[in-house]
Amino acid sequence: RYTDDRSYALGREFMGYLDYRLQNMGGLKAFLKGYFSTYKYTVITTEHFKNNLEFFSGLDLTQEFNTYVYGEDEAEGEEKSANPAHPLSST
Repeated sequence: RYTDDRSYALGREFMGYLDYRLQNMGGLKAFLKGYFSTYKYTVITTEHFKNNLEFFSGLDLTQEFNTYVYGEDEAEGEEKSANPAHPLSST
């Protein structure tokens, strides 16, 4: 199985962005603690994770997931940062 190396950096940035958005609720760790204890022995999907995260936070994260997880509106070969406050640097 092949995993695009960009997924690690972009995934890390996206999780940091979610932590920022949830800071008033204890951050991403507060959500993950309960989520993991409830679903640790089950298979989950991205949509399940998103739905539970939205329920926990009261936020609509559809656009963020569409852009940074599902890659909608991504130009061919274009890299984008998952965290708008920290765009990818050109190297």
